[in-house]
Amino acid sequence: MIISEAVKRITVGNDRVAYMVSNGKPLYINADGLKPYLPVLKANRNGTGGVGIGGTVGYVEDLTGNGNVAVAVTAANAPLYNAGGGLYFDGIDHYLLVQPSPSLDFGGKTQITLEAWATSDVVGWKGVWSLISRYNQFILGPNGDEMSVLVMTTDPSVSWLPLNYSSIDWGQASDPTFDELQWHHYCGVMDTTAGYAKLYVDGDLRFSQVIPTSPIIGDDGPIHLGHREADASGINNLAGRLADLRIWDRARNQTEIRRDMNRRLLGHEVGLKAYWPF
Repeated sequence: MIISEAVKRITVGNDRVAYMVSNGKPLYINADGLKPYLPVLKANRNGTGGVGIGGTVGYVEDLTGNGNVAVAVTAANAPLYNAGGGLYFDGIDHYLLVQPSPSLDFGGKTQITLEAWATSDVVGWKGVWSLISRYNQFILGPNGDEMSVLVMTTDPSVSWLPLNYSSIDWGQASDPTFDELQWHHYCGVMDTTAGYAKLYVDGDLRFSQVIPTSPIIGDDGPIHLGHREADASGINNLAGRLADLRIWDRARNQTEIRRDMNRRLLGHEVGLKAYWPF
C-alpha cells in the first residue's frame, strides 16, 4: 500500500504510533516495523471481491475469531472504503449489520464497554445513536450535539441509562475547542454492579453517572453499525466515518482505554467480544 500523505511518527512509552497528519487518524507500527493498518475488507457480503479506495465494502471480518462479521444488507447499503481512514457512511442508506452470536449475548451480564473512532460530516452530527446500536440493549452514538452512552437493564422501573444522555453538549457555541468534524475516540463504559456509567472522549473522562444496579436486559437481535437499529434505513444514519469498533463484556478503565485506543489489538484480549478494525 502506498501512503501518499505525510506521516508523523511519535512514541508513546514503548509503543510506536504513526499518525496521518491530514486528519489525525492513527496508523500503526508493529514491533517489526511500519505496517499500514489493513483490515480484512471485502466488496461482497459473502466475503469475496477486492476493495479499492472509494469502493463499496460489503463484508468486514471480526478479528476476535468469534465470527461476528459485519455485512451490508444490500450493495446499496454498503459503506465506502475511505482514503483518509475508516469507512465512509453517507447518512442516507449506508450501514453494516452484525448477526447475533453467542459471543454477543450480553443478557444477564453486568459490564460492557463500547469503543469507536468516529468523525461527522455535519456540525452537530446527523441522526441519533448511530455509531453502535442494539436498540433494546446498548447504544453508543450522538444525540444532536451530545454524545450518549446508554444501556437497558432488567429493572422494569428503569429505562435507558444514563437517563440524561450524558449531559454533555459538544456544540460549537458551547465548546469551541471541540470539533466533531475531526477524528475522535468515543468510549462508553457501564458497570451495573458497581453502579456507574462513564463516557470517555479521546481517553479523557467527560462524564460519570451513578446508575441503578441491575443486570443488562437480553436482546437476541442484530447490532447496527452506522445506523440506529430501531429506524428504517435513511433515518438516523451516520453521515461520517467510523473506524476501530470494539465491544467488550468488561468495564475497561481509563488506563486501558488510553493505552489501547491508538493501536491495533491482537483480537484475543480478555473480554474482547467483537472487533472491527476498519
